[in-house]
Amino acid sequence: MHANRRISVQTAVLTAVLTIALVGFMDEATAQPPRMNAGLSYLLGLFQLRVVAGRITVSGATSFQTHKGEFKTNDRHERLELTQAGAATTFHYESTTPQAQLTWDLLAGNEVRIRRLPRGVPARKTGAPTRKTGVPDQKVPDRKSGGADAKLVVFGQPAEGFLSLSVGEGYERKEYRGATIWHLFLAEPELCRNELAPLLQIMKPGWNLVERAQNYEMFLFRSADIQRQPSRGAWLRLVADLGHEKFSRRQAADRRLRIGGSELLPFLLSLDLDRLDAEQRFRVGAIMRSSAVKEDDAGKVDDDTPNQIIRPLRDDPIVWIELLARDDEQKRRIAGKQLSRLLNEVIDFDPAAEADQRKKQIDALRRRVRP
Repeated sequence: MHANRRISVQTAVLTAVLTIALVGFMDEATAQPPRMNAGLSYLLGLFQLRVVAGRITVSGATSFQTHKGEFKTNDRHERLELTQAGAATTFHYESTTPQAQLTWDLLAGNEVRIRRLPRGVPARKTGAPTRKTGVPDQKVPDRKSGGADAKLVVFGQPAEGFLSLSVGEGYERKEYRGATIWHLFLAEPELCRNELAPLLQIMKPGWNLVERAQNYEMFLFRSADIQRQPSRGAWLRLVADLGHEKFSRRQAADRRLRIGGSELLPFLLSLDLDRLDAEQRFRVGAIMRSSAVKEDDAGKVDDDTPNQIIRPLRDDPIVWIELLARDDEQKRRIAGKQLSRLLNEVIDFDPAAEADQRKKQIDALRRRVRP
C-alpha cells in the first residue's frame, strides 16, 4: 500500500515537472508572456476583473485584507501583492525572466498600467517622454544589438481619459489611443490580439477579449447595414405591435421577436429608442438582454455585452474611420456610408481605391475628426 502511494506521488511530481517544462516551452515558442505560477495564481480568485463601459474594472472582498506571494526559480522570479477593500482593490505583479520583465499594476480609481520590457540584450535610454502618454525615460533593448523581434509594450488606462497602447521604441515606436478598450481592439485588431490580449490574460486567463471585439465588429456592420436585411419590414411591424393596446397582441409580438435568430440583435440595436413608447422600450430591452448577455462559469454577467456597447460604438465617427481600413471592400463601403450619416455629409473616401490612396484619405479623416 505504501509502495503504491509512493508511486502515485512520484507520478504526480513527474507529471507536474513535465507540465511546467511544456508550458515554459510553449511560452517561449509562441513569444507570449509566461503564465503565472500556480503558487501565485490562486490569488487571482480573490478578485474579479471585468470590462464595464469599455474600461477595466475590479471588484473584490468588502473587508480590508492584504495578500502577498512570491515564486522564484533559476530562470523566473514572480511577485504579487494584493490589497482588497471592495472597489478599492489594488495589486502589483512582477515577472522577470531572461527574456522579459513584466509589470502589471492596478491602482486606485481602476487605473491600469502594464509594461513588458524585453531583456537579454544591451539597453539604452529612450528620448523624452511623449505628450500623449507622459511615459518617463526608461531603459529599453537596443534593437541594433540584437533581439530584432523584441518589442517594448506599454498599456495605460488612466482613472479618466483615453486609454493608450505603445508598441516598440525609438523611431519604430507606435502609439494608439482610444476612448475605450474596444476602440483599441477595433482600430488595431492584429496588434491587440498579438501584444495586448496576452498581457491582459495573465490576470484573467481565458479572458476572450479578442473574440468579443470580433463579435462587436460583426454587430456593428450588421446594425449599420440593417436596411439590406429582408426581415426588417416584418420585424418593424412586430416592434409596432409591442405597443399595441391589446395585451395578447403585445405578447404574441414579443414571442415572435424572441425567436428571430442571430440577425435579430443587430436589428434591435439599430432602432431609435426615442421613437418608441415606454412599453416598446421595456420589451425591446428585455429581448436584447435575453439574446445578448453572456455569463461566466459562475453564472454571473461578465463584461460588456452587445446590447450595452454596440449603440455607443455605432454612433461614434472615430470607430467608423478605423473600420474604413478593413480588407473587405464591402465592409469599407458600409463604414463609409455610416460615417457619412454620422457626419451628415459626403466624405472624401473611395472604398475601391488603391491601399495607399485609401490610407491618405483615412489619415485626413482622422486628423479632422479625432479630438
